[in-house]
Amino acid sequence: MDARRRRRRGADAPDKSADSRLDAALRMASELARNRPETSGNGPDKGKRGRRRAPGPDPAELRRLYQADGESTKALAERFGISGGKVRRELRAIGVELRSNAKRSRLRTLDQAALFSDIVLYGVEEAARRQGISERALQRYLAGLRGAAREK
Repeated sequence: MDARRRRRRGADAPDKSADSRLDAALRMASELARNRPETSGNGPDKGKRGRRRAPGPDPAELRRLYQADGESTKALAERFGISGGKVRRELRAIGVELRSNAKRSRLRTLDQAALFSDIVLYGVEEAARRQGISERALQRYLAGLRGAAREK
C-alpha cells in the first residue's frame, strides 16, 4: 500500500487512545511520587535502608540479669526470644564486659576442700550431683588437675 492510501485511511495519524493511556500513566506516577514517604532526613524511619531490627531487651534488665544474677548469654537469648549474638551485641553496646568461658565455670567457684571430700566420700558421680555440676565437667576438671600435677 502506498503512502497516499495509508494517509487517507488514517494509518499515519496518532492513536488518540494511546496518548490518553500515556497521560493517565504519567498522572498516576506523579501522584504516587507525591504520596511516597521520604527516605532521607531526620525522622525515625528516614534514611534507613535494609532490614529493620527488632528492638532489643531493656538495657537495665539485661545488665542486671547478666551481671547481678549471673545469667548466661544463652539463657538470656532464650528468655528474650533473640539470638545469642544479639544478646552479646546489646551487652557490649551498654558497656558490659562479657565473661570469658573460664569465669563462667561453676567449678571455679566451688570450695575445693568440700569438692574433694565429696569425691572421696561419695565418688565422682554423686559428688558432681551434690555440687550441681555435670559428672563429665568434674571428670574433665580432675583430668586437668592430674595433667598439671604431672607437669611439675
